[in-house]
Amino acid sequence: MSWKEVRDRLEKEAEAIQFSPPDEVVRLFKYQIVPSGQGTGDQAFSTMVFCEGDCRALSYYGVLCLVRLVGDSSFTLEQMKTLFKEFVPLSAQFQGTCGLERLWELVQEVMGAMDTLETKEEFRQLIDALAFYVSILHGWVHHYFPWYIGELFPQRKAEDVTGMARLMK
Repeated sequence: MSWKEVRDRLEKEAEAIQFSPPDEVVRLFKYQIVPSGQGTGDQAFSTMVFCEGDCRALSYYGVLCLVRLVGDSSFTLEQMKTLFKEFVPLSAQFQGTCGLERLWELVQEVMGAMDTLETKEEFRQLIDALAFYVSILHGWVHHYFPWYIGELFPQRKAEDVTGMARLMK
């Protein structure tokens, strides 16, 4: 696919999840289903923790850094492509094993379109579309995790500590 086709697909995918979470987020974060079988001890919590962390890192420290750097005149198109290859695929592939398969599929399409890019402006448009998708996806991940799971781990208050200290004898 050309970079424009991939950009358009990313924008369409982002719009589709803008107001409703994608099934893969609901599957993992609401119902604790890990289709790949990843995780340890037949539990989903560790997968949820790692997926949230990598999704945040990809969104805020990977893709958005590229969005900012593409405007820096000291970076060439080839350097931007190299940075993309260093910052994005590993995290996206890992998230695919955690259950966010569509993200990994879309990143593979972006990688495949890299050779069709001829200017930094084209790169910017493509990465902007990926950033839009990933930021919405992360918003849904963050909506589910850690908030409702946090109810299982309430903050302790002074009276709780006093009661716990009494039990330590």
